[in-house]
Amino acid sequence: MRRDGLAPGVHTVDIVAARGWDQWALKGFSVGYQPASRITAVQWALAAAALLLVAGAVLVARRQELGADYRRWWMTARGSFLALSDRVQLVLATHDHADHFDAGAVWRHLDHNALSVFVSTPQAVARVRATPSTPDLEERTYATFPPEGQREKFAVEGIDLDVLNLHHGTDRDPPVENVAFLVDIEGFRVLHLGDTEASVEDLSAYELSADSIDVAFVPYWYLMDPSDRRIIDAAIKPGHIVAMHIPVENAAPSYFGSAGSLAALEARLRENYPGILILQEPFASTRIERP
Repeated sequence: MRRDGLAPGVHTVDIVAARGWDQWALKGFSVGYQPASRITAVQWALAAAALLLVAGAVLVARRQELGADYRRWWMTARGSFLALSDRVQLVLATHDHADHFDAGAVWRHLDHNALSVFVSTPQAVARVRATPSTPDLEERTYATFPPEGQREKFAVEGIDLDVLNLHHGTDRDPPVENVAFLVDIEGFRVLHLGDTEASVEDLSAYELSADSIDVAFVPYWYLMDPSDRRIIDAAIKPGHIVAMHIPVENAAPSYFGSAGSLAALEARLRENYPGILILQEPFASTRIERP
């Protein structure tokens, strides 16, 4: 017997023997959560991973841009997040910086959805655990920071997760823990590099080019100069690239480098990597399928 259509949450089943003269044994049963389709599962995983990793930057930028209209925009954005939150099982944050991570938002999601778990660096997890107490909060927050060149592996509700230690610059004081995530759902693999400044040698140590990565979220500074192509083409070899951490239009000139402006920067990215995906609106979504 298969029972479909139950909402995520805690359910109780009563199993009662009937007939069989008390001689028929229960062969076995299993319980599991199965998304409606593989593509749907991939889309939600992408949304979950990307949401917290970029939401902070979006909120800060939009607050500066919208001024008095910020509250109205924020209420719309908050509604979009809450619409996702019942389905998100795995919440990730690459590092504890305000433009990527908000401890209160993570805590509220975990409190709202008893099935979800949070994986991040020890610095970020410590901040979540310092928020108001939830009975099983420590059981659903995992701190990970493997040695450089090594991976730590997790399995969460059918999602395989590799965590990689990729530095956020070597001259920061105090040091910032930054991890990359390789998410695998039924063979569909998504890589998010966080705010790494790792070299091609650092990345090559993980042999990511052998992982058949379908989608890679890559900071834009790796995509500006054609001379950096070996980082993408040799060390990662993704099927699709999503450019991230792109500065807002009124950012300081140093963020645009030789491009000089946001429009010129985006044009250069598209020239260097035809087919690159650049999400320009908050909470925008797209669908990516394997060939």
